[in-house]
Amino acid sequence: MTRFANVGGRMKIVLSNAVADVEVSSAGRFGPDPQQVYRHWDEFSQWLQSAQLLPQEPLPTLDTVGPPSPEPPQIIALGVNSHIKLLQFGLGRPSGLGFISKLRGALTGPGNPITRTSEKMYVETEVAVVIGRSTRNVTSEDALSHVAGFMIAQDLVDSNSYVRIESTVGKHPVVYFNPAKSLAGFVPTGPWLVTPDEVQSIDDLRIRQWIDDRLVQDGRTTDYLHGVREAVSELSQSITLFPGDVLLMGSPGQVDTSPLEPLDAGAVVRGEVDGLGVQQHLITSSDSAETFAESSDVRLG
Repeated sequence: MTRFANVGGRMKIVLSNAVADVEVSSAGRFGPDPQQVYRHWDEFSQWLQSAQLLPQEPLPTLDTVGPPSPEPPQIIALGVNSHIKLLQFGLGRPSGLGFISKLRGALTGPGNPITRTSEKMYVETEVAVVIGRSTRNVTSEDALSHVAGFMIAQDLVDSNSYVRIESTVGKHPVVYFNPAKSLAGFVPTGPWLVTPDEVQSIDDLRIRQWIDDRLVQDGRTTDYLHGVREAVSELSQSITLFPGDVLLMGSPGQVDTSPLEPLDAGAVVRGEVDGLGVQQHLITSSDSAETFAESSDVRLG
């Protein structure tokens, strides 16, 4: 199929050097709302196979693009899903596929500034999966037929925002991962959604991240403990996945084994995944708008 972008709240089909509006191209059969496309993904996919698409608008810039799935029913972030991280942390193989939920209010676009919430704010670049069909008890062989596509996500956390309950009897404390994982802007996604047939091999994509032009993450999806097929299948054995759901697959491949570096105000974070595009974010010191001139120069394409 192709690539899709959320431009100004309207779903666009990304062509080689322009975009086509879904509502206009389908003569109103499908509305402009990106989220409604996932609710009719099979019908939409069938229409797209024979649609005559004409360039209607120039390619957008990163700062005009929103999350490809802007109102997902669920955002699911897989737990430790990396052979390298198990070795780094001295951990054995997990007994199953653990995950946490991130909240929808954390979503932001692929070129938006992100507010630095404390001196212990960290980021990793990941592959994200968007679900295209209601999914329950599927096999790994059938899992990709339930996937609408793939995109880049950044997984941010502010460890100062973990909520802890200390033990009064010498046992381990209880730690809540939210709100630390779901603060505003802590789930940037995009710039586009790429359908599975457009991805050469989801099981061997290179994932890289730079902070201020310094490479800090360089890994491949071959490092996943659970690949996309296995993750979708295993999740569906215990929970229902809904059209438009976003799954963050985890972040393999730090350049070295040192701990993640906290983000400073003024830092520029750039994430790139083979075939899925690029994200670029300025880390700002407050909610007062700081312009990010660099992002407006980055065009999709």
